[in-house]
Amino acid sequence: MTKDTNKDEGKWCHYSGMPSPNAYAKDRPTCSVEVRFPNESVWDTIPNFKPSEFKAERIFDDEVFGYYKATYIAIKRQDYEKIK
Repeated sequence: MTKDTNKDEGKWCHYSGMPSPNAYAKDRPTCSVEVRFPNESVWDTIPNFKPSEFKAERIFDDEVFGYYKATYIAIKRQDYEKIK
């Protein structure tokens, strides 16, 4: 069961009602975000991206670089604006 937390923008972010081994993880919203690794030119989608686990390092006009679960990635600036 999912509960829509952002009705104005559809189901971009949602809470998962699924049981989680991490007691805090079930209360965190997840989003679908396009990411890429700094040396790659292809964008991949992470459907269950947890914004609380992304720490921005450098913010540019079109993308934001930072750490997500100890991996350095870039996300699109428009996605970053939605999750911050």
